[in-house]
Amino acid sequence: YKRQMGDFATKGSARALPCSTRLRYYYGDDVIRDITCPLCGDPNDTQKHLFCDCEATRRSRVRIYEHAMLLVADRASMRVSEVKKVVKSCWPGSVPDSQLLKGPLQELTYLGYLPIAFRMQLTPLGLRNRQIEKLGAQIAVHALRITHGTMWKVRVAAMAVLGRTVKDCMRSAGKVCGVAASDLTTCVGDAS
Repeated sequence: YKRQMGDFATKGSARALPCSTRLRYYYGDDVIRDITCPLCGDPNDTQKHLFCDCEATRRSRVRIYEHAMLLVADRASMRVSEVKKVVKSCWPGSVPDSQLLKGPLQELTYLGYLPIAFRMQLTPLGLRNRQIEKLGAQIAVHALRITHGTMWKVRVAAMAVLGRTVKDCMRSAGKVCGVAASDLTTCVGDAS
């Protein structure tokens, strides 16, 4: 499991998860014909869409932020509502844009990369550096686990159900040795 999570995090941090748009780039549009999101039907199945914009994964995004606020509130001995007034989310799509901490990491926050600006927001709450570091590590691990389990794995399962795995696409396009393309039309000549 750790190796699987490590591979996922490495590919994700390189923005190289095998979403349909990336696979189309590698295999061509004759093999990867459909690049819509398998969860919501958005026209672009990309890593950024899955983590930040997909309506089907919205609940997971909110779950990551809410868990982080609960941990911070517990450590700061405050109510969650008080913490939310001070700490903006660094997870795009988890809150309205007005409550979002803008930063260069974007979807990488879902893989456990917390921006310094997010951690700096915790200092005014009376937390010490060591507490902030521990919180950051806990939040990062939780974000990665939720992203992998409730976003990525769900997407992969949906692709399999829809017959849109690379193997299925290769077979459909006739790229597998000994297997005819599944969308071949046969011409039937005049039998007379």
